[in-house]
Amino acid sequence: MTGMQKVRSILTAADRWFLGDARLESLIICRFVFGMVLFLSYLSRLFHVQEIYGPSGIGGFTSPFPFPTPIGQNSVNWLFTMPMQLLVQLSQPFSVWCLYFLLLGAALAFALGWKSRWSGILCLILHSLFLARNAHAYWGWASIFKTFLIYLTFIPQVRNAGEWKGIAWPLRLVQITVCTMYAESAWSRVDSHGWLHGEMIYQALINQQFSRFPLNWEAIKAVLVVMCYPAFVLELIAPFALWSKRIGRYVALSLITMHVVLEILTL
Repeated sequence: MTGMQKVRSILTAADRWFLGDARLESLIICRFVFGMVLFLSYLSRLFHVQEIYGPSGIGGFTSPFPFPTPIGQNSVNWLFTMPMQLLVQLSQPFSVWCLYFLLLGAALAFALGWKSRWSGILCLILHSLFLARNAHAYWGWASIFKTFLIYLTFIPQVRNAGEWKGIAWPLRLVQITVCTMYAESAWSRVDSHGWLHGEMIYQALINQQFSRFPLNWEAIKAVLVVMCYPAFVLELIAPFALWSKRIGRYVALSLITMHVVLEILTL
């Protein structure tokens, strides 16, 4: 095989991997999970909607210092920022409530796969608007969440011959993004004192800003230190191990379990 034939073979394999057919059951599960996460996250803010997003709330329309900067006030790129400033322009609480309940309905529809293309687009737009209105009310998940919404919006909406099959690119982009996230996370922890000395989980649990439960974590500090190292190693190997057909699913399940436990114990 000549050099040119090898190049063509590689390009053909890459084209088949990215644009060929693939089983997408895992993405259907992801769509349900991400939709429910969005739904429950916003539902938990039901009694604080006006405080967080309303015109008389933090940085709202009637606030002396609204944010983001209202259109026409020191906004250099107003043409690009204007769409994201919709909520800060609303002067009536009823308008905010309408958009809020529309987002809840879209998130639930997306999770259940009902008109998932349109409900996904609606989730993306409304979540972006609420995030832009008050980014201080979110942790880091809210920004990266938009990327996964885009991928999951374009998976097939119907089954093909009894199974979820379709073009592979949404699945590949999810896989690449997840592995890239863990690679970046692992790189930032290689020289981290807290992770290298097994203290990160303990420090997170005793920090009132992050811990959900004000318990006596000092009593089991040694256990938490031991638990820290498997989590550290798991995230270090994740960018590579997730691609393995032999152990990839076990690594994925371990990562999911780790994040569920962290979500229960910390904010």
